[in-house]
Amino acid sequence: MIADSAPTLREKLGIAAQAIEAGTAGKGPVQLAPGCLFGQGPFPEAKIALLFAGQGAQRVGLLREAYDEIPTFREALDRLDEALGPEVHERIGGTLRSFLHPAAKTPEAEARLTETQVCQPAMAAVALALHAFLGKLGVRGDVFLGHSLGEFAAAAAAGMMSPEDCVRLVAARGLAMMALPLADRGAMLSAATDVETAREAARAASAHGTVVVANVNHPGQTVLSGETLALRAAAQWLEGRSIAVTWLDVSHAFHSPLVAGIADTMRGIASALPLRQPPGAVLSAAKALPYPADPEEVRQIFVEHATAPVDFVSTLRAAAGLGARLFVQVGAGSVVASFAKATLPARERPVCVSLASREEDGLATLATAVGGPSSGRSDRRSRSGPPPQENPCPRRTRTASSPSSGSRSKSSTRTRASWNNRRQRSRDAASRSPSQKR
Repeated sequence: MIADSAPTLREKLGIAAQAIEAGTAGKGPVQLAPGCLFGQGPFPEAKIALLFAGQGAQRVGLLREAYDEIPTFREALDRLDEALGPEVHERIGGTLRSFLHPAAKTPEAEARLTETQVCQPAMAAVALALHAFLGKLGVRGDVFLGHSLGEFAAAAAAGMMSPEDCVRLVAARGLAMMALPLADRGAMLSAATDVETAREAARAASAHGTVVVANVNHPGQTVLSGETLALRAAAQWLEGRSIAVTWLDVSHAFHSPLVAGIADTMRGIASALPLRQPPGAVLSAAKALPYPADPEEVRQIFVEHATAPVDFVSTLRAAAGLGARLFVQVGAGSVVASFAKATLPARERPVCVSLASREEDGLATLATAVGGPSSGRSDRRSRSGPPPQENPCPRRTRTASSPSSGSRSKSSTRTRASWNNRRQRSRDAASRSPSQKR
């Protein structure tokens, strides 16, 4: 149970007590209220699936609170950034930290972070640093899957390759994409429709250029990718049928033939990549099947990844078929977790949480998410190693004379202000009469 004030804690305790006494909670795991998870185990059959997002969750200032407040996350992110080395830093224009946490949040800074050669290693490093924090708490995944770029981070988290090799791989991949001699890098759009309707839109727009179904995110959302003119025609076709369209903030038409030119570069990179057989199951979102044991077959999947479509619906169902019931998005935002909620029935994902918010929230999202695996797998700690060694809700105070003063002290001030503001809102809500509460 996570609460940011005494009134909120009393309210959640009351909800929990009522549900448990009435028997409506069952044995769980179940979310009784936001930040209030209940489970009575053990649940040996409830496996943990770790989900990794691709591009799209990037934001200047992303997870700055976690960087300032959680040593394990900070040390892992710094280590992965350093693993790129000065040559790659020079080629991409700076360190990952300089793009994620620049001195000022400006439109120019957001644009730089969106560039593929920066965004891909930055998002992989953030996700793997959060995974390192989970490991410090004793949480281990059983099934690993990633959406688009996130599949590389999923493979590294499972142990198929080292986190350092993963970040170097996706950085080289991003640089190869930026080097493609494309007059039109293409575009991507998300359509609020099923895959068959999206394919019909792609066929209707094909006279204007290349357009393909790139991602099947959930049964009611499909992504198209291709040449810009063709995408505009597809958008017009969809909107003419009252289907909502959202243009994605990406640098290239990923998962389309437009990026097929990086295959030879990826083949060279993958051929030198040390690979291991992971203890958990890593699912390929292109095939909705576990990765093969043969390293050469794995390398070929990596080579084809840029142009292969992502069938995340079938991959989520495959994870549930392997026994996954606790779904945790490892990375910022909640998009991939929302795909799981929209795809799987509630009984197959009784716990489905995101590990971190894209916005500063006093680390409340993180603390709540950490409780998800705990409520659904009471035997998880004994199965996965020593007890947690790090507090998921670290103290939000830091003295001005601390050795880490400067930029971190400013972030700590922002964190305390955010925490106190939400605490005051909770007090105000508790003081209203029942008729005033909404």
